Amino acid sequence: MYQTPALMKAHRLMCKERDDYESAARRYEELAVDYRTRAQEIDDILGSFEFIDGDGNVVEAPHGFGEDDKSDVQA
Repeated sequence: MYQTPALMKAHRLMCKERDDYESAARRYEELAVDYRTRAQEIDDILGSFEFIDGDGNVVEAPHGFGEDDKSDVQA
């Protein structure tokens, strides 16, 4: 195989680019795990909310509660 300095440089650059993409893919996998963990933590918190009706009974969250913007949140 005939190798020129330009071919060798192109090979090195492509190897570096491949390594960069592999490194980025590993980082995104780590971030995905972090985001899934945080989403589960939030889901656990949301599951701990209790809604009380006018008679003082604990009831399920109203249908659609929290699914739109902050219109359900009261200060």
